[in-house]
Order: sequence, then C-alpha cells, then structure tokens
Amino acid sequence: MFLIKKYVNYILNNLLEKTIYRKIYNKKIEYIDFKKLLENKRVCLVGPAEYIDKEFVNHGKVIDSYDIVVKLNSFIKTDKSLFQNYGEKMDILITSLWYDPLATFCHKETYTKENINKPLLIYYQNGRLKKLFKLFFKINENITICEQPKENFKELFNMLKYSPTTGMLAIFECLKCNPRELYITGMTFGHDVKYRTYVDKYYKDFIQDENINDAKRNTGAHNMVAEFNLTKKLMANNNIVVDNYLKTEIFHI
Repeated sequence: MFLIKKYVNYILNNLLEKTIYRKIYNKKIEYIDFKKLLENKRVCLVGPAEYIDKEFVNHGKVIDSYDIVVKLNSFIKTDKSLFQNYGEKMDILITSLWYDPLATFCHKETYTKENINKPLLIYYQNGRLKKLFKLFFKINENITICEQPKENFKELFNMLKYSPTTGMLAIFECLKCNPRELYITGMTFGHDVKYRTYVDKYYKDFIQDENINDAKRNTGAHNMVAEFNLTKKLMANNNIVVDNYLKTEIFHI
C-alpha cells in the first residue's frame, strides 16, 4: 500500500512539474531573440558597487539614457533611494539564480507583480532554474526568461579556467550580442581598495570581515584576477566604455 501511494505521488508530482514548465516556457524566449534585443544597441551594464554612490552625482540619468539597461542579481529588488545614482531603468536582469538565504533576490515576494510592474527579461545561467524559481516566474506575467546556452558557459569557462561570476558572464553575453556600445559601471573585479561594500546588500553580511571582502582575489569558485585580466583584454578589442572610476581607480588607464 505504501509503495502504491508513493508511486501515485510520484506521478502527480511529475504532472505538476510538467504543467509548471509549460506555463513558464510559454514565456521563454530563445537565445537568438535575446541577441536581437541587444544587437547594435547602446547597452549599459550596471553592477552594485558602492563607489557609484560615493563618487557620482545623478549617475542614474546617464544609465537610464541607454537603449537597454542590464542589471545584476539582487538589483531585482532595488530601493528607490538608489535610483538617483543607479538608475530606475532595468530591461534585463542577468542572474545566476543561486539560492542563498542571505541574498535579497531569491525570495518569493521579490517576484510579485507589485515589485515587478514592468516587463522584465531574466537571463539566467544554465542549470540553475530550480523549482523555487519556477514557481516565482509562474505567478508574474511581467517576467520573460531566457536560458544561457550551455556552449556559451563552456566558452567563457575555458577562457577563464574558472567558473565566472554573474558580472563576468554578463559582460561576455552582452558582447556576444554585438552591441553598438557597452557601457560598464558599478563593477570592481575584486580590485577596489577604496570602497568595500555593495549597495544591493548582496554581499553585505560577508564583507564586514576584512578577510572576506572585495579585495580578495579568489572567492570560492571564482578568480577575480582572471576576470580582471579578461575584461581588460576585451576592452581593447570591443566597443566597451567604462565609467571614470573604473578607468582611473580600477584599470588605471
């Protein structure tokens, strides 16, 4: 009797899973369509580095002037007080969908219609679409999703020899879409010794420890030196523009 009940539950759960997938994938776009959104556009990629809030005034106007604004991870839940320097516009959110209780972007209430009242495309790293997020996307018709092709991740991994951060993945993916210009702001590549924190609170609980902060060159599976060097190389061969702080304090150019 127990085995029959277990089998019935297994069948029902599979049916539910398929139903959820069908509803989600009706709102899924193919990678080729994602590329068309950015191709030949002026694209702004915004990270949550604290230096923007400390070094810039009304930087949000610059960000919002771009054709397409791409933001990272927990910018999904940006406080309105940050709009002045980090911009209000967000056309695409690139996220790893990594579930962490301390991260602000992985709670169910984040994806409600009240929080996301404008159309938003979520581009996520392959293999991370967990049941938790399937349910989030299901309840909000304002969200469209696009999954990163496996071959893209492999290509970037081979370039770094390490698993990329979401920020590095975002730079790589934006460039593959052939934008007319890619403006990068609010990213530090682990090389900012002046400001240690991130305004989206993504790493806030970790960086109070001086041994685990933005200056640390290797963080878990990531290698920030490799990402810094790769970005500098990409800057020499692509239509990349960086903000003045990145130019003078991070890349020293």
